[in-house]
Amino acid sequence: MQITKQTGDDLQNTTKNALLLRDAFGFEIKESVKSADTMMQTFGITSEQSMGLLAQGAQSGLNRSGKLVETANQYSKPFQQLGFTANDMFNTLAAGSKDGALSLDAVGAAIGQFSTLSTSG
Repeated sequence: MQITKQTGDDLQNTTKNALLLRDAFGFEIKESVKSADTMMQTFGITSEQSMGLLAQGAQSGLNRSGKLVETANQYSKPFQQLGFTANDMFNTLAAGSKDGALSLDAVGAAIGQFSTLSTSG
């Protein structure tokens, strides 16, 4: 509740999904909730959609470096500033990872740098 400001069923669903992510992938509850909240605020998606993207990313190998949750949290805003959706962000991270990027953070940082340069003129 402190992170998402959710109550009732929304809070219950977020908590349930955070526990599932912890049990399935070892994600820290606080970090996955924080990342989900960032994606909710940035992309206008639900907690369930945010957590679903994290789960799909982990299932497809995007958490090899252990930075999936942190990368989604840190780079959501730069992706959104460039017009990407949350799905686009995860697809880009997957493509970068598949094409040999050393880590997800490197892909996110490249997008972040490009976003900064392109939006600041």
